[in-house]
Amino acid sequence: MALEMSYTKYGLTTSEGYIVITSLSYFKGLNTTHTQVGDEKNTSAQVAIYATKEERDADGEPLDVMNVDFDMKLTSTAKNPLIQAYEHMKTLDMFKEAKDK
Repeated sequence: MALEMSYTKYGLTTSEGYIVITSLSYFKGLNTTHTQVGDEKNTSAQVAIYATKEERDADGEPLDVMNVDFDMKLTSTAKNPLIQAYEHMKTLDMFKEAKDK
């Protein structure tokens, strides 16, 4: 599972930016070390952006790495945490043009 979209970094643009979640961290209870006070989320996804899928598959270096925080649903009917993370990312302005890959 991944996302794909045009991405610009260091003045270069790739039309096949490959966006993959590399880890998810769930925070039980109040945790203000990863977000600003008043904006606490219960989950943080580490995201790596590669120039292409082939670059990622070849263990290349990502163009960018970032964290995306969101509130993971924990009900018995909730979707898989990874699916929740990707769905949340697609609601953000930065990833609004991203397509499922």
